[in-house]
Amino acid sequence: MATLLIMSNATIAGGDYVLGKVATISGENGSYAFRFFQTDGHVDLLSGCREFDVKVEYERTPWFSWLPFIRTVHPTKEKTEEAALFLRTANQEDREIYFGYMGHGLVPTSTQCLFKSRGMALDQEKGEKFVLSYHDPI
Repeated sequence: MATLLIMSNATIAGGDYVLGKVATISGENGSYAFRFFQTDGHVDLLSGCREFDVKVEYERTPWFSWLPFIRTVHPTKEKTEEAALFLRTANQEDREIYFGYMGHGLVPTSTQCLFKSRGMALDQEKGEKFVLSYHDPI
């Protein structure tokens, strides 16, 4: 049963990202809150929310990640800090960036267009940097 649970978490790997701006950002030390709004014509990233809030509460990788056959890509606290600095800089410069999620990286709350995250990472593809949100270990 435990193996099935672990393997199912490892297979949840898809994600998406969109172009937009960071309207506001606050917080420090792994705990952040920011508002992001899409500026591209891409389909809505999050079920009808072209503008949404994200509350990040960093949480380390699960206890079973030390097992030799487990490879989690959940970001470290340092990677979360680096991504938050990138978001803050984009907000200060009023610059468009790409933001998205990996796996179940943004979990809805009871408040419409408010999502939870447990970590973030700065990534790069084709020379373009973007921030990905993570929630469950994958």
